[in-house]
Amino acid sequence: MSLNNDFQVERKKVEWNGQFAAEVRGLTPHDIMRVIAENPVEADAVLASLEGEAKEQFASDDLSAEEIADTLQDSATKSFGKIAAKFPDLVAKIIAAACDSPDQWEVVRDRFVLPLQFECAQEIARLTFIDPPGFRRFVGNVMALIGTFKQTDQRQIAPTGLDG
Repeated sequence: MSLNNDFQVERKKVEWNGQFAAEVRGLTPHDIMRVIAENPVEADAVLASLEGEAKEQFASDDLSAEEIADTLQDSATKSFGKIAAKFPDLVAKIIAAACDSPDQWEVVRDRFVLPLQFECAQEIARLTFIDPPGFRRFVGNVMALIGTFKQTDQRQIAPTGLDG
């Protein structure tokens, strides 16, 4: 078996007020890992915030990744608004990664109005997850990755018991 070197990921042009704003693609695992690795505190806070919203809706403290994903899909606009308000840099970095311009995230943050960022995020989500089971898997994987980062960070800062 070999790889198709000519394979192209679907891309979508996003326009705003009749002007081309960006061309986005679905996120790869590498894109997601890079954004999480570069922003572990923010990524953890976003997940905690979204998990808290899902718990409020379900009135439960013990939710599966699937239940959290379903809740997020049902309240995407509300959730995105909260995330964008609290973590504008993280949202901009995700959009810039999907535009293959990760170093230009400040342009997204400073020039793209919130509804345009949401439009980009919707296209990115559609291109990344395509179907609800894909989104559920993604949420579960992100939860596991953030858990791994937390464990790694705790091990790195844990006292060794040795005096310098």
